[in-house]
Amino acid sequence: CLFRIRGMTTNRDGARRELIHARASSLIIRCFFDRYNELGYGHLEPIYRRGLEILLKECGLQVDRGFPIPVMFRGAQIGFHRCDLLVERSIIVELKATELLPSHCERQVRNYLKGLKKDLGFVLQFGPKPTFIPVVIVAARETIPPIPEIPKIRNLQYLARRASLA
Repeated sequence: CLFRIRGMTTNRDGARRELIHARASSLIIRCFFDRYNELGYGHLEPIYRRGLEILLKECGLQVDRGFPIPVMFRGAQIGFHRCDLLVERSIIVELKATELLPSHCERQVRNYLKGLKKDLGFVLQFGPKPTFIPVVIVAARETIPPIPEIPKIRNLQYLARRASLA
């Protein structure tokens, strides 16, 4: 293995913090580089996805390909997305096989994380240079407060006249 991740990292203030889902995260990144080193650059995304899925399963991880993510609006499901891989039912992995990484990739993974109420995802780019971007949502399991209702204004003419007199 050419790449190694430490289980602990330090913040700027020197405080130690745990790597989220340390074992699975380390295996995902290791398998990503192994797959890239073996296949190189230039294949389509499904080729990398199937290869990465095989490696992750060989490492003993549970992998779901094309896992559905519901999109909710006011309590009703209005559609769904599919993430490339869901590892151990806790980490979303989105693969890109492009020369340049589109700017919306992190936002896409954040939406997936919110939809599944998960806290960790990765964008893995199989480009000319292999790149991985961890995407973390700290408060993934907190509920989003409801939007407060705007009070109804009954008499707009009265309010406009009153404002002009003031």
